[in-house]
Amino acid sequence: MKKAIPTMLMLFLILCTACTKHPPDDTYVPTGTPTSVQTITGHTTTNRRTDVSSTIKTEISEINPYFEEIKRHIMRYDASPEQLSDQCYALYDFDKNGAKELIIGLKDWGIVDVYTIQNGVAVRQAEFFVDPYGGAQPTLLKNGTIRKEWMYDGCQRNISYHRFEDGELKFQISLRDDCDNWGSCFQYDPVTKNETQINKKEFDRLKKEFEGDGQVIELDWKPLTEYGQ
Repeated sequence: MKKAIPTMLMLFLILCTACTKHPPDDTYVPTGTPTSVQTITGHTTTNRRTDVSSTIKTEISEINPYFEEIKRHIMRYDASPEQLSDQCYALYDFDKNGAKELIIGLKDWGIVDVYTIQNGVAVRQAEFFVDPYGGAQPTLLKNGTIRKEWMYDGCQRNISYHRFEDGELKFQISLRDDCDNWGSCFQYDPVTKNETQINKKEFDRLKKEFEGDGQVIELDWKPLTEYGQ
């Protein structure tokens, strides 16, 4: 019996040592270390360890109300790195209610899409339509109005205005003047869907009403892939 006691003690120590060993390095995570982040790596959203940051394009919290829209835009251009690099975003509080709208744009061009939060969900403002290749480059004015101005046949000037009303970006009015006949100015009303001829004085009055002092807001554009960083 006495001879068996040292043997039993040795077996007990071996067992204790085995119980305190860490699991393999690829599964061991010290207490308090985050195990994963939400990342966009292509066409799916996956959980990845923080030590693979070299493959992460962007990190976005899912509680962010614009998360899904940003993810959708990134995935749309994911197969074309050149096009994706042109995509950018800005945040701006159009109606000064304390909640910033999401603006999607193109580098060196400007606003393409606007999203706002309605009932906790990001909603694209469908009445605001922009064709980046159509020449009507939008401009954000200090009073919260978005102005689009373009020329037709190098002569006829067209201007349209969008402004937030009751939480939605609404088409307000279009103005048109013909420099070949300076007296020919027109106003398009989106409610009646009629175009009415107006004089130059009325044209200038309406332009002033929607543009205010005409001061332009320079948006803080950032690459779309940096959203959430």
